[in-house]
Amino acid sequence: MSRRSRTAPRALLRVLGVEIVVHPSWLASFALVAFLAHRELAPGLASGAAARWAVAALFPLAFAASVLAHEMSHAVVARAHRLEAKRITLFVFGGVAAIGGEAPRPAAEYRIAVAGPLSSLLIAGALVGISRAVGSPGVAEALAFLGLVNLALAVFNLVPGFPLDGGRILRSALWARTRDRARATRLAAAGGKAVAFGLVGAGAALVVVSGGDEALPAFWWALLGWFLYGANGSAARAEGGDAPDPGPRARRARGAIVASHEGDAPEPDAGRGG
Repeated sequence: MSRRSRTAPRALLRVLGVEIVVHPSWLASFALVAFLAHRELAPGLASGAAARWAVAALFPLAFAASVLAHEMSHAVVARAHRLEAKRITLFVFGGVAAIGGEAPRPAAEYRIAVAGPLSSLLIAGALVGISRAVGSPGVAEALAFLGLVNLALAVFNLVPGFPLDGGRILRSALWARTRDRARATRLAAAGGKAVAFGLVGAGAALVVVSGGDEALPAFWWALLGWFLYGANGSAARAEGGDAPDPGPRARRARGAIVASHEGDAPEPDAGRGG
């Protein structure tokens, strides 16, 4: 059992019985995407400063809808395997689906993990296809851009960096091979740490190579790596990667407690990051 923090974000709505929560940090993502859309895409869709900013504000909402579709796919498949999908939290780095309990077998883990990237790939294909059919160059460019965003969402989440979807897919394969869930989690978590260090290193290298001209994207990559490193350790501890598997009964109890926790920040250890 847990108590809701007084400052914890509250659910804005429910979709298929799943609470949709927007963490305050999502506002940073909203501002960044709106700024980029205003600079790159809005001029082809509207004239006048106010109209361009109004159009630009639609893009972070479309991005949030893409992330929500990705996370809802995890939730729907998890429910098909009789796991509780209580909440999806949108935050600065994307989204987290809070899944109560743990997959009963490797195949279920694989299906839940792969559902998100598959949905993003389908959305990407649909948007790019529609962009080629519309007559307006500005609208076509905007739809193609959103398609590429969904493609990037799928590709990044397939990186084998636990607890990203790719890391969970890797764990399902290791679990099937070793028949030891705790060992598979430890191995996948080690790979996740390597990916996190790689992101931080890539950010530092980008600063050096660009002479500081690409400081903002470099900082973003490094920050993403730092977040992934923290999420990796939290998820490994919560999901049995730092101790022998305690058995089905203990797993169910622990999963329910972790998934029901709500604090002032998203809980990457309580769900599946998108």
